[in-house]
Amino acid sequence: MFSLVDRRRAGAGGSGAGAGAGAVPGEVAGAGAEGGVAAGAGAGSGAGAGTGSASGSGPGSTAGGWLAVVVAGALVLSGCSGSGERDADAAETPSVSPSAIPSESQSSSPSPSAVYKPASAEGPAENVPLPVMPEEAKVESKEGLIAFARHWYDLANYGYETGDVEPVKAISGPDCTACIGLYSTLEEGYAEGGWFGGAVVSANSVSSDFIRMENGEYQVLVLFVQQPIEAYGPGGVHFGTRGEGKPYVQMIEASFDSGEWTAQDVVTIKKLP
Repeated sequence: MFSLVDRRRAGAGGSGAGAGAGAVPGEVAGAGAEGGVAAGAGAGSGAGAGTGSASGSGPGSTAGGWLAVVVAGALVLSGCSGSGERDADAAETPSVSPSAIPSESQSSSPSPSAVYKPASAEGPAENVPLPVMPEEAKVESKEGLIAFARHWYDLANYGYETGDVEPVKAISGPDCTACIGLYSTLEEGYAEGGWFGGAVVSANSVSSDFIRMENGEYQVLVLFVQQPIEAYGPGGVHFGTRGEGKPYVQMIEASFDSGEWTAQDVVTIKKLP
């Protein structure tokens, strides 16, 4: 997987060809650096994402470097593709829904008088409500697993809007492929006064055969679409837009213990036309 350090080197101080973004979270077409490969289903190459001049984003930073780090990894939910140890064929691909199905997660309002404001060139999102896990997502059942999967993506959305990865990290395993990419990208993207706009993930279809595997985990497939991501730097500098809004299928492998679900791994299965 193309590391953040490699992305910074690829983009800093000049043209960042090869540090471009793939079309899904965490997928990097890294033709310009060692280890840079398109992850997931092999979707999306991106070149020239880091044409850079000095941006004043911090000591030693350049527009190209910041863009290579943030935009090249801006879509991070898919992380790397499965290593082969996971049985991606054990579950069937969910059917494509023509419109997004609203999330079942509730949200807690920051305060009664707070008004939500989406991110824009003027600044990051404000008063973003933290999604509350629905009671159904606390049950070891097919319906509970599906509700949990939807909640996981709600918390990923919350992370994109706030830069706060702790809520999604709390319900994810330490070796979760996509999660690791998500944490790194959001932490980098919101460092030194940066933020993201757009990037909203809509889970159009969530399905599971709810079969307990030998390792005690269950598989659930999620077909989602993510809005193009707008990357902003200090002072509202717009570093670019990445993402095509194409549908992707990801698989969550989740375990249930002591009344709680945990996303042990999240991987991209394929990109749909």
